[in-house]
Amino acid sequence: MNQLIIDPNNRGNPKGEKAFAQISPEARQFGYVPDLEYCKAGDLILSHSVARDYIETGIINTQLKAGLAEDDSRWTHAAVYLYEDFILEADPKLGVRSRSLYSDVPGSCFRVRRRQNLKEADRYKIALCAQRMLGMRYDLGAALSLGLRARVSEMWNRYWAPRMKKEIICSQVFYDAYAEITRHFLSSCPTHGVMPAHLSATSDLEDISVPWLKII
Repeated sequence: MNQLIIDPNNRGNPKGEKAFAQISPEARQFGYVPDLEYCKAGDLILSHSVARDYIETGIINTQLKAGLAEDDSRWTHAAVYLYEDFILEADPKLGVRSRSLYSDVPGSCFRVRRRQNLKEADRYKIALCAQRMLGMRYDLGAALSLGLRARVSEMWNRYWAPRMKKEIICSQVFYDAYAEITRHFLSSCPTHGVMPAHLSATSDLEDISVPWLKII
């Protein structure tokens, strides 16, 4: 599968320019952001850091050991696109939250995936369904069961164990919202323990081309 990657090291020819009143200092200094006007509510946003740390390396290795392809296993995080530059994600320290995607520029690569032929109302319902999970805690237990125990045990004791209430992991946010609204499961994905690589590999979603936008 030919993946359409939004790579800060390979911007090509930006298709437009835009002034931003508020944007992260890192993105402003970089001078470019993905043009998220090409996105629709309910889109899947996959990402990985340009410079991987040991946690991301562990996620990649776990996905590879689960039998997923290298091109799919490089994706280590999943989020749901909401509107403008806002996404909804599950964060290990903060649980399910919404924030600006631009705060990851230029430190991350992105990939936008979409189920074609969905009604516009259903796209918004997927986004709203995902938002209902706001405040739920990241399911570190599920992450540990995927092979990360040794790499994150210290952070578990320091940050997450005292705070956990309801739990979820990043890939499951999109998967559960999609399944609830469409009443269909994504092909090649398990119903539980969905990893970013599963969402990368499924043929039910198509990549969307998103050009870079120059900041003025």
